[in-house]
Amino acid sequence: PYRPAALLWLGKLRLDQGDPEAAQAAFEEAGSADPLGYYGLRAADLSADPLVPAFPSSRYTPGYDVVAEQAEAEEWLAGWLELGDAANLGELGPELAADLRLQRGLELWRLSRFEEAKWELEALRWATDSDALAQYQLALLFRDIGLYRSSILCVVRVVRLSPGETVLDAPPFIARLAYPIYYEDLVLRDAGESGLDELLVLALIRQESLFESLATSHASAHGLMQVIPPTGAQIAAELGWPPEYETADLYRPYVSLRFGTYYLAQQRDRFEGRLDVALAGYNGGPFNAQGWLESAGDDPDLFLELITLGEPRVYLQRIKEHFAVYRVLYGGD
Repeated sequence: PYRPAALLWLGKLRLDQGDPEAAQAAFEEAGSADPLGYYGLRAADLSADPLVPAFPSSRYTPGYDVVAEQAEAEEWLAGWLELGDAANLGELGPELAADLRLQRGLELWRLSRFEEAKWELEALRWATDSDALAQYQLALLFRDIGLYRSSILCVVRVVRLSPGETVLDAPPFIARLAYPIYYEDLVLRDAGESGLDELLVLALIRQESLFESLATSHASAHGLMQVIPPTGAQIAAELGWPPEYETADLYRPYVSLRFGTYYLAQQRDRFEGRLDVALAGYNGGPFNAQGWLESAGDDPDLFLELITLGEPRVYLQRIKEHFAVYRVLYGGD
């Protein structure tokens, strides 16, 4: 697991020694060793441009044929599952449709008893964990009712059961289910107003909550962008939010996205456009991020290595990885 990191730093060392050819070879080897991992992605960045920031800008370019892509995905699924016929693969099979956990869960969901519904539906997801077809069908059903986290987990399981090695080895429809663009209108609006990259915001949401609007962390962070209550109250005051604001409002997607993008943009401005430092501040606190920045200086790779807390370091790596997939699926990379 350390080889891509070692190769990245070998490449940087060779650059400092004035040997760009050796640096390029090391970067290319790192990229091949871990193409969708943080160090492989970062090496690919440096191979193209030694001065590239940790999170280069992208452009959201929507436009794809969902119907055609779904048909392609179901042909792919039928092929490696040896089903023969890909017709109606997205519809629940009779045994799955008759499962009492599904029936109870859907009825509870209809009654807005969401936590109880999730217990039932998650139990069914776990029970069908080794059945790729059931996981695919549940991914579609969960997507359609708005249970986005469970939908993503189902389709990620499909990818792991498939012959491919990464999500990008699966057809685009499958990959887009695993890396979706839910709440697209709100993301585009709030990212645009804050001057943030839309795909980076989507990568952050996927890491923070898997698009579950009712998510609550062990640290009591709330909602899609996992804003903690004291920060939420501070942002509400700074934005002049209506006085009726309360912590539970952070579970509302339009509130969480507005507050989260505002806070991330605030960190970006505080750290003079350094998105890696801004993200570390978003997760680990701006005071900590400032200390790591003072130790690392202008080198974003050294900055990552000098993060002294495990969670913010992994957080930066995961968002870089998610961002790369979003760029391929929606950014024209």
